[in-house]
Amino acid sequence: LAHGLAFASLGTMTMDGMPASDGSREAALELGIDLSDHRSHALNAVLLEQARYIYCLGNGHRQALLAEFPQVGDKISLLRSDQNDIEDPYGGPIELYRKVRDEIRAAVGARLPEWLPKPASD
Repeated sequence: LAHGLAFASLGTMTMDGMPASDGSREAALELGIDLSDHRSHALNAVLLEQARYIYCLGNGHRQALLAEFPQVGDKISLLRSDQNDIEDPYGGPIELYRKVRDEIRAAVGARLPEWLPKPASD
């Protein structure tokens, strides 16, 4: 929890408690991030209602969320600020996981000004 923000990753095609994929663990470890204790969380209405923003990696996930949870539609957008998809790397080669990792990092970096408090003016 930093700057009063908390982030959660929820899956549209997962069950609670699943470990991160081998590719995700390997790509994250290259940046010094250990995902060995990470466990998945499935989407549910309570978590979506509590969220201030809901970001999807791709439009397919966005459309699935809108169909199942139309009440949170005004919170949903794609993570990339240009509204382009980030491919789901699941089951792909490590190179794809690295590409997706880097796209997510860039998208989060681009969104930071939206999330962080504005500096006080003198």
